[in-house]
Amino acid sequence: MGCIKFIHFADLHIGRSLSFLRAHDDYELYGKILSFVSELADKYDISFFVLPGDIFNSTIIDYKFKFLFTRFLKKNNNRRIYFLSGNHDSYEREFYDFFKYYDNFIIFNNNEIKFYDEGDISVAGVNLDYSLKNVNPLKKCDRGVFRKPTVFLMHSNFIGLVGDHENYLPIGVDDLKKFNVPVYLAMGHIHQYYFKIINNVTVAYPGSPIPVRINEIGNKYLNLVEFDGKNFSVSKINTGIMIYEKELVVKECDKLENVYDKLARVISDQFYYFIKIRGVARGKLKWELIEAKKDLMDEFPNIVDMLDESLTDFELKEIDKMGIFQKLLYEESLKEMEIFDENLKKLIKKYDISLDYNKLKKNALSYLFANIVNDE
Repeated sequence: MGCIKFIHFADLHIGRSLSFLRAHDDYELYGKILSFVSELADKYDISFFVLPGDIFNSTIIDYKFKFLFTRFLKKNNNRRIYFLSGNHDSYEREFYDFFKYYDNFIIFNNNEIKFYDEGDISVAGVNLDYSLKNVNPLKKCDRGVFRKPTVFLMHSNFIGLVGDHENYLPIGVDDLKKFNVPVYLAMGHIHQYYFKIINNVTVAYPGSPIPVRINEIGNKYLNLVEFDGKNFSVSKINTGIMIYEKELVVKECDKLENVYDKLARVISDQFYYFIKIRGVARGKLKWELIEAKKDLMDEFPNIVDMLDESLTDFELKEIDKMGIFQKLLYEESLKEMEIFDENLKKLIKKYDISLDYNKLKKNALSYLFANIVNDE
């Protein structure tokens, strides 16, 4: 058995308007990442791609994005591209007929698991079909279904392993334990990287290869996978397209022009930045930061957002008056919760409210009002 290599990525959301992009065009960035993937495929001489869902943001996108993906298919016409529709790009014949003339573009069927041969391994999957939402597609499978090591594509959460996203197809580890061959579960849907091996099952989410939302800070990946005849091994490949979180420290003597100069020194045209302003600031500077935020971001278009978390000297003195417990509570509330309204902060401090952050995140106003109902 020879070594088989393939690339796994998902959740690219081609055609989406990327709110963090102001210096560049959405189309330009999508072209950049698809070119990067193609170059990577040539470099490592991969055999095929697996794309488990949400490659397109919807089935209503500009034709230029369809043409862009068509160029990717042409560039990789010597490799099969296994495609699974997700919750954003659910299967619609009219949309996918645009790509039907490319024999290397393999689209899985709805409601039916289909297997394709790739030498020593199989590639299988089933489209996300809302009519069968919450129906386990492997429930009726017996041990003989996976006759040899298999790459199985799914667009869903995975029971018992990953949170924060909806389970469209309720598959868990127990469903795969009955198969006595190595299985690489090529997952899409969640935008964070996740990797875990349980028995002979490898559960892998590469996450989105680009920041799809403004809060998707940090490195973005795709998976380069190898099968050596016995096991699947995964290399995380950093795509280099990311939003950096930068901290900008201000002093009480700083003016807005000092903030401008500090930004000019840390911002590069090559990357995108989420700026957090920390330190001690005069009240005048805090007001200017509110007034000038839009103009600063226009001046530095690779800044995706700015958050002023600096404190005034008055606030520092008030914090110093608190007891140790209240001080920790206050600092945690600023760190964990996005409470920027000064009136809300005052009420939290005034009533010494003990915050259950999970409850507060889910129903912030009701939780707060229950504590301050008698306040004028």
